[in-house]
Amino acid sequence: MAPIDIESPQEIEWPKWLLDTEPAFPAILNRLDLAEATIRSSLPKKLTYTRPFNRWLRSEEEKAIQTRNYSDGFLYGKLIENAEPLRLLDQVVYARSLAVTREAQTAKWLLNRNDLIGAMVMYRGILEQSANLASCFREVAKIDAAAPFDDTLRSHVLLIEFLKLRTHGTRIEWTKLFSLDPDEIFGTKGKDLIGYKPGEDRMDLTAKSVLGDIDKLDRELPGTRATYDILCEFLHPNVGGCIGVTGSAQPVPAAAGVGTPLVEKTLWAGPPVGFVLEGARFMSRLFEQFARTLEHYAGLLNQQPEARKACVALVQRINRQILTNNPSFKHPYLECPCGSGNKLRFCCSTTKAPEHN
Repeated sequence: MAPIDIESPQEIEWPKWLLDTEPAFPAILNRLDLAEATIRSSLPKKLTYTRPFNRWLRSEEEKAIQTRNYSDGFLYGKLIENAEPLRLLDQVVYARSLAVTREAQTAKWLLNRNDLIGAMVMYRGILEQSANLASCFREVAKIDAAAPFDDTLRSHVLLIEFLKLRTHGTRIEWTKLFSLDPDEIFGTKGKDLIGYKPGEDRMDLTAKSVLGDIDKLDRELPGTRATYDILCEFLHPNVGGCIGVTGSAQPVPAAAGVGTPLVEKTLWAGPPVGFVLEGARFMSRLFEQFARTLEHYAGLLNQQPEARKACVALVQRINRQILTNNPSFKHPYLECPCGSGNKLRFCCSTTKAPEHN
């Protein structure tokens, strides 16, 4: 695949105040740059996918139930719909990878603007994106190609629900944002008006806490949860908002005849060298953890080919039964929707006895 067609980040140098903090910093920051470049180079120019319009599929299915006859249009739409696991997997890889590269680039830019707090928020986002992608690959790895067919159908549904929640989870009813009066949305009852409420006839996409995925990533990449908790101190209005803008912290002489030790702290918009120098060893280890996270993410992307194969095999097993049970389908030279890239005739269009009716 061709490299992503976005502007390559300008060669921004890491700020001197950070490089001079610890002798190990130049090597650590170089690792960050290399890992980000590796992830960015894996991205395709764009991701385009096609899926049937759900309302059309449901209405066609109702007609078929009444007439006891499935049209070719409905059958092909159903074959395309069944390939949802592969589409969702591609979406989550593309969206997370694009977010990770942009957050890493933005963090570096913010540090050049002496904005340690903003950079910490970006690195927190990278941890969340990494945990999200790792959970998706773990779920796909559970697919058992040799399972009984009923179990395959169940796995197909559960995998779609899992990936859909990881790609489209929300707490907002987005359709209402475009239909309601903005004065209502941003009024006193806006929260109740736009809050997401799952319907009885659709999948529950209520966004869940990311902490479960963070803790699972911590088992693969020790230090993830501790790093995440530290970064939350900068995102929330906690102590990180003050220490992240500490320019200096110097002892001052006590007043004559008074033995009380004093320290003078300066908060400013310049480099937060007071905090960084005081915690030089900690900061060095923290940025090393950032580098390890990006390197781990780059390693996760190596799992994508096998994960795609597993999704294709799952879809093929189901689609082949649909076509076997409906031999009247007359379009063998259409592209097979399973994701193999072959024509239906040479892929899911099979004449073997069905496993399941």
